[in-house]
Order: sequence, then structure tokens, then C-alpha cells
Amino acid sequence: MTKSSKIIIVFLLFFIPCLNAFGQQVQGCVLPSNTKVIYTQKVSGALTSLINALLGGSPLYSESTTQVLSNENCNYVPSSGTVVCKVCPGGLDYNLLGLISGCNGGMASGYEGFYVVECSLDNYVSIIVLLICGLGWKSIKDKNKS
Repeated sequence: MTKSSKIIIVFLLFFIPCLNAFGQQVQGCVLPSNTKVIYTQKVSGALTSLINALLGGSPLYSESTTQVLSNENCNYVPSSGTVVCKVCPGGLDYNLLGLISGCNGGMASGYEGFYVVECSLDNYVSIIVLLICGLGWKSIKDKNKS
């Protein structure tokens, strides 16, 4: 096996697992009690600034819009600069004027800013088989030349 073939093999062995290792970033709030669900809708409005100030500046997320982690994606990884966020799992409480007046059932703390990482190794089998076949063919070809 030539030196260039060995370099290519080493490069590909390190490169292939990184194809989806970085995943896609999903901005939202993940609660430690249920890491399969990410809350994606921030609560906005005039009173939200006041609520955020009372919560210590933590972003507030609504329970109404979520993204459920599929079986192919096995992990949420905190992105750099993660911050604490709050979610109202029981829903937000509104007053007669339609303004947010609190949280039903208490607030839950989570972490904001996550990457969804795909973990299925089966996605790479065809690429790995092609690489092994190609390297075998090249090895036989180089052997026949000498």
C-alpha cells in the first residue's frame, strides 16, 4: 500500500464520523427532566420583559410549540454559551386583558441553545463499504504492477 493510500485512509476514517457529528442547531429550551423535547417558541409581549426581570433575565418559552427528538437523533448537545431558560409546562396564565399574568403549575428550568446530533451509524455503511472496496481494488492494482 502506498503512502498516499494510507494518508487517504486515515483522513477518511476521521472525516466520515464527523459528517453529522455537528448536527443542526435548534434554538430552544431543553428541560433536564425530558431531554427528548425542545421548546422552541419564546414568549414575547409587553409583560414578558417584567417576567424575565423577575426570573433573573431567563428567557421564557411556551409549552405550545415543541420539537420532539426522533429516534435517529439521539442527543442534544449544549451549544457554546448556554444559558438557563424557563418553561411553563402547564401553560401560561392570562388575565382578562389577554396579558400574561403567570404560569400554571409552576415553572421548570432548562438550558437554552442546543445542537441535535444524529447518531445512526447505519447512515455511513454504504460509504464505508465503497471506501473498503476502492482501497482493495487499488491494493490489488498496485500489487499487479510490481
